[in-house]
Amino acid sequence: MKCSKKAFGKYVSSVFVIGSPFQALCAIEAIREFEISDYKVILPLSPNEQRNRQLLTILKDFGIVYEIFNAKEARAMQILLNECKIKHKKDRNRYNRAFIGDYYQILYKSIALSYLNTGSPMVYLDDGNSSISIFRGVKKKTAWRSQCVNLLFYSLARIKKIIPDRFFYTIYYDIDERKFFKYPNHFSYLFFHKEKDTERASGVIFIGTNTSAFCEQMGIQESMLENIISKLFMEIHKEYPSQEITYVPHGRDSNIHIPDICAQNNVVYRPIEVSIEYFLYKEQLFPVAIYGFSSTALFNLKKMMPNIRAVNYVIEKMNAPYYEYFNRISEYYQQNSIKRESIKLL
Repeated sequence: MKCSKKAFGKYVSSVFVIGSPFQALCAIEAIREFEISDYKVILPLSPNEQRNRQLLTILKDFGIVYEIFNAKEARAMQILLNECKIKHKKDRNRYNRAFIGDYYQILYKSIALSYLNTGSPMVYLDDGNSSISIFRGVKKKTAWRSQCVNLLFYSLARIKKIIPDRFFYTIYYDIDERKFFKYPNHFSYLFFHKEKDTERASGVIFIGTNTSAFCEQMGIQESMLENIISKLFMEIHKEYPSQEITYVPHGRDSNIHIPDICAQNNVVYRPIEVSIEYFLYKEQLFPVAIYGFSSTALFNLKKMMPNIRAVNYVIEKMNAPYYEYFNRISEYYQQNSIKRESIKLL
């Protein structure tokens, strides 16, 4: 397929529209794998978003020049209406491929469309568990206003001969579906795990979740999750009595009790300025095991460091709003050698 060759060919000028730390890592990997020298990176960011600092740190560390787009002030409809006009900015319409970090974000798609030449492909980068949901056929509901913007976007994409929803550069390439063209992202350039690294592996990492959001999704009180985490710490200590356990909080978590829970259980509470994947890469750390609640990072790290032991905790509350969502993710994780540990509520 000629279009797929252009989507994943080397040396193709590209515009990147990304908004999270992991999307940044995927973008950097794409730049290296496809040897892209002519590119532009655009960040549609909301002010005061906690993860912005992590994203910017990663890009700065790799010397990636970027342009920040105020996402709260931006309007996808206005961008698309401007695209209908003849006059554009001097650097518009000069890129032959777009890499987009969020499949569901019409703003990201609209920005990318405004920078593309006619007939250029759009390629989606991974956005964690959201990517798994896409490949599993889970559809998101859209408000009527968003539907109007989508209609204009797809009309313009058709006029510019752009296929907007076909190509993915993804670590989830083994999910069996035929709607999308998936090009494997092995993180061969950023991450590599050698057998000798296993010999110097040490420490256990517990990947934190966004407490309030997770509890709402599972229909439980935050105090209940706090008790669960405390008990899990004790179990992990029994399993790894000689290993230091580190709890890395989620970038958006604002729970004020977990630091105390960590202190009470002899667990190191360590907030980090970058994503957990990049933190381990930068510090050259190789944990013995990682734990979490269906965290995207569990899967990412297992892929990047195949010899690591990964455990996914699933709260067995089948009437919870998001139980089926987490259950499906867990099933896929299990297929990729991530152990499932069920937590039954009393």
